[in-house]
Amino acid sequence: MTMQIAFELDDNELKHFELIMREARKAAANSPPEAIVAAAEHLLEHVGDTRVPAFIMARLDKLAIMIKMLADQEWRCRRPMRPGS
Repeated sequence: MTMQIAFELDDNELKHFELIMREARKAAANSPPEAIVAAAEHLLEHVGDTRVPAFIMARLDKLAIMIKMLADQEWRCRRPMRPGS
């Protein structure tokens, strides 16, 4: 059985999430792509040790696919696809 849940965030809560996202982007901007991929791979390796909700697991599955795409020599882009590069 699945259930859809909707909720509302007020302006302060939205600002909080926006701040967290900006901080994460700022931290990632100073990290080499290899470090970001390694951290994502580490997360995927250890997520199996915990019980994860299905909606999060679906996103982690997509993350795993994106990592495989980056490692695929035929698909791989020749230059970084980061903003400003």
